[in-house]
Amino acid sequence: MNKLDLETEIAHQDWDDRARKNALHYICSERNDWDLESFFRSGEADYDSLAAPFLSKLGFATETMSMIELGCGVGRVTRSFARRFASVTALDVSEEMLERGRGLHKDFDNIVWTKGDGKTFSGVESSSMHFAFSYLVLQHIPSKELVLRYVREMMRVLKPGGAFCFQFNSCTYPTMNWKGRLLWRLVDESVEADRSSWVRNSGRKIASVIGVDGLAAGRTWRGAVLNPREILETVWESGGLVHGIRDWGAPRTWCLGAKSGL
Repeated sequence: MNKLDLETEIAHQDWDDRARKNALHYICSERNDWDLESFFRSGEADYDSLAAPFLSKLGFATETMSMIELGCGVGRVTRSFARRFASVTALDVSEEMLERGRGLHKDFDNIVWTKGDGKTFSGVESSSMHFAFSYLVLQHIPSKELVLRYVREMMRVLKPGGAFCFQFNSCTYPTMNWKGRLLWRLVDESVEADRSSWVRNSGRKIASVIGVDGLAAGRTWRGAVLNPREILETVWESGGLVHGIRDWGAPRTWCLGAKSGL
């Protein structure tokens, strides 16, 4: 098994494990005590602040449009899109997350819950979507190659003139002191994809003993950091037009734009 396939296989496993333990927390880790009402309310707030202004600026009549969300989880923001778009393709690598999402959205018949392969939007037709969105997802992707693959896939599935709005991590400065970095480095290394399952499980147990969360470790949690220029170049090379980059050099950097209509 090559490195890329190994990374995607571990990502499937890790996100299934996170879904089983506390799906709502690992989807949006600002809290570990979410209830469903506050969880989905936070998704609506994010839709209003992150997606709605851009869609309004573009003049999109979303009630007739289709969209795809990369990394839907159990549908925190998906629900808000489904209330406004004609159809929503909700893509995730975790079947556990998708199963929970289906159960929580039985009244929504316009959401297509789709299992991703961890590398592509396999099964989604080219030029079939009006809008592509991703938030709190690309920051967990283990390698730059995979992040840029996903960016190319967004451009592939968008219709000419279709729009995209996605967040990634471009922060290169440390966000904790040296003791914290050392501790997490030791935990991260123990649960990496190239470790045996025995070593990975042992690493998680050691993490719990020292008071940290072993499921919030490794490159499927602290993923690749990208220079925004890498994102810009990939968008342009894939037929996209960038309208703006927000918060350059921050953990939550946004790229907004549209696919060329030519």
